[in-house]
Amino acid sequence: MTRLNRTAGNRITVTDASGDIRTYRAAVFTAQSWMLLSKIACDDSLFPIDHWTAIERTHYMESSKLFVPVDRPFWLDKDEDTGRDVMSMTLTDRMTRGTYLWTTARTGRPRSASRTPGATTA
Repeated sequence: MTRLNRTAGNRITVTDASGDIRTYRAAVFTAQSWMLLSKIACDDSLFPIDHWTAIERTHYMESSKLFVPVDRPFWLDKDEDTGRDVMSMTLTDRMTRGTYLWTTARTGRPRSASRTPGATTA
């Protein structure tokens, strides 16, 4: 696949490596999501902007670690009633050894938290 476009009637037009062009009512993309950003010419209208942002911010390294830059350190949120952490784990559909969440503190320095079992918040 070399190109994905949204076309008339809310259809998806796919161009493959041999130059064949086909249009479908729906398409299932099973390659790594970063290919939509780096290897395949994609129409911006394929996804809403928040979906594109999620694709851009998700980065897998050798299927063992997941790095995700986020807007705020949500892993520090506390339940107002109990005072306990709201988030107890991060779920992913990948077999990761560690998931690392990064945000920039008000000081401009990166802050991170690892949600690997037994890890602590930095």
